[in-house]
Amino acid sequence: MRYLFALTILILSHSIQADEPCKVTEKALIGAWAFDSGEGFFQEMAFTIEDKARVFNSWLHHRPEIFDATWKLEGCKLTIMPSNGMVNFNYTVMSLKKNKLRLRGEDKEIGQYKRIKTE
Repeated sequence: MRYLFALTILILSHSIQADEPCKVTEKALIGAWAFDSGEGFFQEMAFTIEDKARVFNSWLHHRPEIFDATWKLEGCKLTIMPSNGMVNFNYTVMSLKKNKLRLRGEDKEIGQYKRIKTE
């Protein structure tokens, strides 16, 4: 009986946590990020807002890779839409703290990025 009670509490607490709204904001995402660990497609990337447009750029070996793409954040769902005909990149923001960003791709792999300090 104790086991059943504990299992019920565990399931209820998990479902409550799953229903919590995502606390990620565009303001927190804005800036430059470098790949740190795990599985990530982008080596370096930046999220900006220029004249109300959400602009995404990335670099591979310090050279431009994807430029002038757009991005949107809806809850914890992050979509990067390249302008060169590439397919969209769809992520779930797993966590975003001051200097660490964890993204889960459609393949369920998680990549961790660290904020690049700018002057």
